[in-house]
Amino acid sequence: MPTLFGQDDEGWQRFNVVIRKLAADVTACVQSIHALPDILASAVYYSLALNRTYTPRDGGYVNHAFVVKALASLKGAQAVRASLTQMTMSTSYKHLAALSNQSKHYSIVFPALNTDLTGEREQQHLLVIPAFRSRTGTYPQVFMSEFLPPVYEQTNKAVLATGHALHAHLSSAA
Repeated sequence: MPTLFGQDDEGWQRFNVVIRKLAADVTACVQSIHALPDILASAVYYSLALNRTYTPRDGGYVNHAFVVKALASLKGAQAVRASLTQMTMSTSYKHLAALSNQSKHYSIVFPALNTDLTGEREQQHLLVIPAFRSRTGTYPQVFMSEFLPPVYEQTNKAVLATGHALHAHLSSAA
């Protein structure tokens, strides 16, 4: 028998604990994927010894944007720069970045449980991230099962492409 919230306070409390744990897990996952471009950019930065000639100004950080800019003037590093740049270009990645930054700097965008009562969907219950607004724009509601796997795949492929390009660049310089 389904739980009707309001009639079953214990059920409502259990649901709230579970949905909050899911919010924490989703936030950690999103922030982990969002951190990959900066981590990879730092690896590229030090692997190419860019720290000898390019340093951030005014307390800035070695991050994705800084390294992509530094790579523009490095001869023969176009493939490394292109794959590193591609990592953050998709609409899905920009949505993920906005979600991550919203959660880090403002407030967590809590997931919700979406239930299909029509029987038309293969899965009756899906985790959904509601629409939200950030300083970079408005982002639509997304189902996690449809949103997260493609962003992860795209990011994973970009990491590999950047690694291969970096290896080729370093091998040609040796």
